[in-house]
Amino acid sequence: MATNVYSDIDMELTRSSIGDITKKTDVNAILNSISNIMETMRGSRRMLPEFADNPTSLLFEPVDERTAARIGEILIDSIEIWDDRININGLKIQPVPDKNMYICRLSMTVKSSNKIETIDFILRS
Repeated sequence: MATNVYSDIDMELTRSSIGDITKKTDVNAILNSISNIMETMRGSRRMLPEFADNPTSLLFEPVDERTAARIGEILIDSIEIWDDRININGLKIQPVPDKNMYICRLSMTVKSSNKIETIDFILRS
């Protein structure tokens, strides 16, 4: 029987068949953590105000390569500080000025398994 290396609660608060809140395990737990890091505004977490550093304020700057690079720096720094279960292989952020958004792809290696994972997400104001 395989054991889970990592686990976290399902942020959707989905209930299991026995009524408990389901949990995310292994890679899904890491993806959940990264999502929390990217979506949490610095200063908003009680008892840990230095947690994360959401680049939301930059989403109202010009949608261009320069702003994309600044957003990437913030995201990489935050993930490296707050989740040591992965190594970041790369973060590509493509500005889409006509839609006032950035298309992002994060590539990482999970340290416990050496498995490469990719997350695609969109940042918009």
